[in-house]
Amino acid sequence: MATYNTSLATAVTSASVSNDEILYTVAPYNPFPDMVFSLKYQDIIPPDPIYDNSGSFIIPGSREWFTYMYQLDLDTRDERLRKADDAKFTAYIDELTAEGEASRVRYQQCLEERSKNITDLIRQEDIRIHDLAIYHGTSPKHVKYRQRQASDLTRWSNSYHNCMMNAERPTSSNKKKKKKKKLLQSEIDSFLINYPGVSSPLSLMCDTTRSRFDYKDNILPTNPYTSDDTKEIEYRPSIRKDRTFDNNSSSYGIRKRSRLDTFLALDSEQAGPSK
Repeated sequence: MATYNTSLATAVTSASVSNDEILYTVAPYNPFPDMVFSLKYQDIIPPDPIYDNSGSFIIPGSREWFTYMYQLDLDTRDERLRKADDAKFTAYIDELTAEGEASRVRYQQCLEERSKNITDLIRQEDIRIHDLAIYHGTSPKHVKYRQRQASDLTRWSNSYHNCMMNAERPTSSNKKKKKKKKLLQSEIDSFLINYPGVSSPLSLMCDTTRSRFDYKDNILPTNPYTSDDTKEIEYRPSIRKDRTFDNNSSSYGIRKRSRLDTFLALDSEQAGPSK
C-alpha cells in the first residue's frame, strides 16, 4: 500500500513567504483512476474523496476502490434503472408533445389555407355575378330575377311557336270549352271593370313575379325596396311595355271588350256596341 501511495504521490508546490518558510500543498483530487476500469462505474464514481468505515482514504484504482465501486453499483442499480426509465418516458412524452404541436400547426395552416381558398372563391363569385349583372343591365341583387325572366320569355316564345306550328283542328268539345272559357273571361272582365278595387285572381296574373331569393339564395322581402342606383341601372327609356299589347301571350292586363259582347257589360264605361 505504501508503494502504491508512493506511485500516486502528490505534487509538491513551494511558495516563498516573508520568513523564507516552504509551504507544502497537495494536487487537486482526481476521482478517476489512471488505469482501465469498467465503463459501468463511470457514471457512479463519487466526485469527492472516498473513505472506508475506519476513516482511511481509498485511493482510486486500488483493490479497496474496486470493491467499493462494485458494492455501490449493486446498491444504486435499481434507482439508476428507474431514473433511466423515467428519462426515457419523459423523452417519449416530449416527442409526443412535439408531434402534437407540429400536427396542430399543420392543422392551423390547413384551416388558414382553406379559409383563404374560400375567400378567393367568394371573391371570384362576386366578380362573376357583377359581370353578369352588367351584361344583363341590372344590379347583382336582381341578376337572378333577370336571368329567370329571360329564360321564361324564351320558354314562352318557344311554346307559342310550337303551338302555332302544330295547331290542332278544333273539335266540337273544344269549341264548347272555348266558348265556355270565353264567356267566363267576359264575366271576369265585366266584374273587374265594375269593381276596380278588387285584385285579379292568381290564375290570371303573369308568372314573371320576382324571385323570392337573390343570387346568394337569401330570402328577399315581399315588397323589396328598390334603390335609386338599381332604378338608374335598369332604366330603359325606349322599352316597350308589353302590358299594353293584348296580343302578347304574357300580358296580364285587362283586354278590351269585344263588339260582340253580351248584355253583361252594357253599363261599362268602355266603348261598346250601341245596341
